[in-house]
Amino acid sequence: EHSGQLALMAWHLADSYHLSLDRQKLLQYALAHDLVEVYAGDTFFYLQDLHAQEQKRQAEERAAQQLQERFPNHAELHAVIHRYEDRADPEARFIYALDKILPVLNIFLDGGRTWRDHAISLEMIRTKREKVALYPDLLPLWDELVIQLEAGQKHLFP
Repeated sequence: EHSGQLALMAWHLADSYHLSLDRQKLLQYALAHDLVEVYAGDTFFYLQDLHAQEQKRQAEERAAQQLQERFPNHAELHAVIHRYEDRADPEARFIYALDKILPVLNIFLDGGRTWRDHAISLEMIRTKREKVALYPDLLPLWDELVIQLEAGQKHLFP
């Protein structure tokens, strides 16, 4: 569901803002970006220290290898996953950055339930800006979202 939503949002933004991005690559990256989590598992976006980030990276490398072993005839899929992980082109960086915005937007639209349930602060969310900055054209969207979070801070956060 998340990958489908990411693909549709990427397509919408690329068309709405007339971005010079390859639509096919955007959709491929969006649909494949989390496939390694089938084997590696998902990690909570906000509660990752440096050790956890390294563990996640290693688990995802092993998962990519497992995908290659399990599906050896899908070379293009494996290439897409590797290009995404390497942030090899503007489309990969766009999807990476948008993937940081979308969960924040979804939780905001849900009234902050996840943030309250897990004691996530606005400051913790602000730290994700550097990841969005990998595709600087998305920073205005991030900054506007943070402004909205600040305005609703009392009911969104613990």
